[in-house]
Amino acid sequence: MQIQRRILLKSGLAAAAAAAGLGPTAVGAQQAPVRFVVPYPPGGSADVAGRLFAQKMSDVLGRQVVVDNRPGGGTVIASEFVARSAPDGLTIMQINPSHLIVEAAMKNLSFNLMRDFVPVSLIASTPMLLVVNPSLPVQNVRELVALAKSKPGQLNYASGGIGGITHLTTELFKRRAGIDMVHVTYKGVASTVQAVVSGDTPLAINDLPTYLPLVKAGKVRALAVLSDKRTPDAPDLPTMAEAGVPGVVSEVWYGLLAPKGTPRDLLARLNAAASAAAGDAGTRERARTAGLALTASTPEQFGTFLAAEIDKWSQLVKDVDLKL
Repeated sequence: MQIQRRILLKSGLAAAAAAAGLGPTAVGAQQAPVRFVVPYPPGGSADVAGRLFAQKMSDVLGRQVVVDNRPGGGTVIASEFVARSAPDGLTIMQINPSHLIVEAAMKNLSFNLMRDFVPVSLIASTPMLLVVNPSLPVQNVRELVALAKSKPGQLNYASGGIGGITHLTTELFKRRAGIDMVHVTYKGVASTVQAVVSGDTPLAINDLPTYLPLVKAGKVRALAVLSDKRTPDAPDLPTMAEAGVPGVVSEVWYGLLAPKGTPRDLLARLNAAASAAAGDAGTRERARTAGLALTASTPEQFGTFLAAEIDKWSQLVKDVDLKL
């Protein structure tokens, strides 16, 4: 799925700061930093995106923006912390589709994304890849589907945990392809990658930045990209629809939320800073090298997008009868 509301700003940091009424000391550089909460450990595309944005947002806001990694509970720990934080513009949280899956599948959470947070901006996106260990005797998706159908319940796939986007996306692929595979869970992305590279678990779906370097190195074989169009980072790689399994579109996107009650003027400042980071040429190039496309939006656009994504992932959670 390509995010339709992408607004890559062409203005520089100074212009964005002026438009938001900000200067290098406008918000008090000597005061407390802005806490940029990332619900995952350091490393991986989520952390990379967070650090890219935090650096440039600091330049615009005139105060330090610090990445605060709070992994655990499938994004729940980070969400609970931010939901309880003061709505003073000093705490923001990076969100991705896994938050929506967890909320749809887990009972009795102390927070609700639409009730307890307010949108700030989309910030980045990246497509997902279907990869296999090179020892698996398949060269394309059709051959993989044929192999899985010949061995129902015998082919394993890896994910970083039950209820994550990699798990749900692979379940979507299974249903669209009409195949039966066994889910093998690992503790995070790094363990999943190691399992696929070693061949312990021969198949996985994950974001492009995680696996593209390994594809180029010949350590895994990519079969398809899960976007609705081919990616310029791997232009020879077909989409899932081109590969024979339509309806399997999954993109990892990242956005920013703030605690409910954050004043509109502070949201505007945070949004301007995020937009300036997305429009900065150097930041875009570093993101592109990491396999990320930077994105900006208004809070209202992100709110509309988020509501649609909640509906999408909630329906898939129901379809697979996922309970966490």
